[in-house]
Order: sequence, then structure tokens, then C-alpha cells
Amino acid sequence: MKKEKEPGYHFRDLIKLPDILTLANAFCGFLAMVFILYRSFTIAMILLPLAFIFDLFDGYVARRIKRKGEFGMHLDSMSDLVSFGIAPVIFGVMILPLSLLTIFSLAFFLLAGILRLARFDIMKNKNLFIGIPISISGVLFPLLYFLDLDYLFYTPMYLILGATMISHLIIRRIKVRGIEV
Repeated sequence: MKKEKEPGYHFRDLIKLPDILTLANAFCGFLAMVFILYRSFTIAMILLPLAFIFDLFDGYVARRIKRKGEFGMHLDSMSDLVSFGIAPVIFGVMILPLSLLTIFSLAFFLLAGILRLARFDIMKNKNLFIGIPISISGVLFPLLYFLDLDYLFYTPMYLILGATMISHLIIRRIKVRGIEV
């Protein structure tokens, strides 16, 4: 009886260039969390848009080299959760006053982001988004920070982003200078 060969699960077989870019996204998110916890918000708010750029390019490179498979898709979702879900929530914990509204808005944002990522992973048509992608938080919160807006603006933004991530708003991918975003 011949034993059927199992697909390769060695990382050397699984990890390709798009996955390295995805891991760079997660690494930027991790570093942002470290700097947030040490109250170095400016560095953290530079790292989140950098994570966003890596997130854009991992998908672009994957499409260019026709990389398909669940490994990269799941890796991308987990990296996005780190950089654009958990890091912004930790930022909110550090800058917002403790209240029931703060706890609710941060939890709602995080849970909506998880739901959004899970829904996207099971969608057949990857050319459209239902709900705002969680990665927008990697640009929005740094923008609010660098505009030096009062912290009172943040709580509504967490709620609005959470609501739009799980909404039925349909957004198609667009091309910017030949790069699909």
C-alpha cells in the first residue's frame, strides 16, 4: 500500500515574498504596540502607516506572482489584526480616559475588525470589500494623532470605524498607478 504524500508544511515551502511583506506588516504592528506601551506615540504612529504600506504591497505582489492559497490569506488576516486591530486598541487604552464608553468603543472596534477579517477570508470575490477594511485604521489613527486632535475625537472614531467595518457598504478595488488597492 502506497502512502499518499502530504503537502509540504515546511516554512521554506510555505513562505514566499508576499508572506515576507505580510510579516513585515505584523512586525510593524508589534513594534507600534511596544512603542505605545512605552508612551512613544509618535514612533508608533509612524509604524502603523508603514504596516499599511506593507499590507498594500503584499497583496499586490501576491497578485503579480499569482500566489494563491489559504496560508497567505490567513497570515494576512492575522497580521492585519495585530497591526490594525490590536495596536490601535492598545493606543486607545493608553490615551483615552477609563470609562464604560471607552471600554465599549474599543471592544466594539476590535470585535468588528475580527468579524470583518473573518468575513473577507470566506468571500469568494476578493475584488470587492463589504464594509471598510480594518487596515484603514493604520492611516486614520495616525492622522488624528498628527493633527493633534483632542482625545474626545477618538472614541467616536472607534465606534464609526467598527460600524463601517461590519456594515454592508460595498467597495470595489481601485487601481492607483497600476496598483490595485
